[in-house]
Amino acid sequence: AMLVGAGLGVVLVVLGKTARPSVRRWIPSPVGFGMAFTFQGYTAMAFFAGGLVAWIYEKRRPRSAEVYTIPVASGFVAGETLVAVAVALLQARGLL
Repeated sequence: AMLVGAGLGVVLVVLGKTARPSVRRWIPSPVGFGMAFTFQGYTAMAFFAGGLVAWIYEKRRPRSAEVYTIPVASGFVAGETLVAVAVALLQARGLL
């Protein structure tokens, strides 16, 4: 499985560098593709949903999206992490 993943990563990078610009936009990011296989399914779906919302926002309000997309996404990641820690602590105490 590691060899297949490594081979797929190399193929995606080479395709991304050599393909015509009209085709290049449809080639998935090797890093994003690999990360999607290391997380559980619901995490990958959350990444997709967040990316879709960011893409729609960028299409509708490009100037605002350039300023706010990364900070808002970072806030969601940090907030999710803090909630996960709080849930783990509550479970350890037997409160959940």
